Amino acid sequence: MKGLINILHSDRSLQLGVIIISVICLFSILGPLLSPYHYNTQNLSESFQRPSWSHPLGTDFFGRDLLTRLMYGGRITLTVAFSATLFAVIIGTIVGLASGFIGGWLDRILMRLVDILLGFPKLFVILLLVGMGYTSLGLVVTFLALFSWMEIARIVRSDVWVAKEQLYVKSAEALGLRRRRIIFRHILPNITGPLIVSTVLLISSLILIESSLSFLGLGVQPPNASWGTILNEGRVDPVGAWWISVFSGIIIVTCVIGFNLIGDGLRNILDPKTGKKT
Repeated sequence: MKGLINILHSDRSLQLGVIIISVICLFSILGPLLSPYHYNTQNLSESFQRPSWSHPLGTDFFGRDLLTRLMYGGRITLTVAFSATLFAVIIGTIVGLASGFIGGWLDRILMRLVDILLGFPKLFVILLLVGMGYTSLGLVVTFLALFSWMEIARIVRSDVWVAKEQLYVKSAEALGLRRRRIIFRHILPNITGPLIVSTVLLISSLILIESSLSFLGLGVQPPNASWGTILNEGRVDPVGAWWISVFSGIIIVTCVIGFNLIGDGLRNILDPKTGKKT
């Protein structure tokens, strides 16, 4: 615990990012429990109300409380981003470890596959695939993960190439230890720094992609809410009901900035070239 506090105190960007994301997570997790409104309760007599004491962020076309919907939408947006990131990191780490440690023909095949997949515009391909099938959260998470692991794989592979030439790995090989033990007990723990930074930055990227899909109607479907669907609802009257797009856009941008600040802070701490130590 003391070590974690020292890490947080060592970088201002990390501190600010952790504060922003902590507030947003509490806002999304605990907010709906404290709100007097339900995220999908309609009251047409209160349609398009401006921010007021009863509705701090106003209401939408159906008279639903915007603050409550943003709280609930945060749960879905963050869940999709975290889930897709988890699967992408698992796939990318496995591919990167196998490619970097084994090398040879396996490395050439895997890296050519990575190059091919990186050549496709991620958002366009996901839009195409999701648009052709039945839209669901599981489908969105699956496609986000399948087209987001390549960068992780390349980072892990390059770090494994460096790590496997170190003396501690050579000693483990000389002792006759199994490959699996060398990879997971000696190499993987020593390359977690860049992996953690890449994971945090990937979360912010997937939040933007998920919001874009929902904004275009290919992500979370009504009556459920995500930040992207709420942003899309503001198109009904972007001038007269400006608060819908403005507040949903602000929370998306703030969340992405928060994760980017955490990623930058962790990079400053974990990158030995900066001269900082954990």
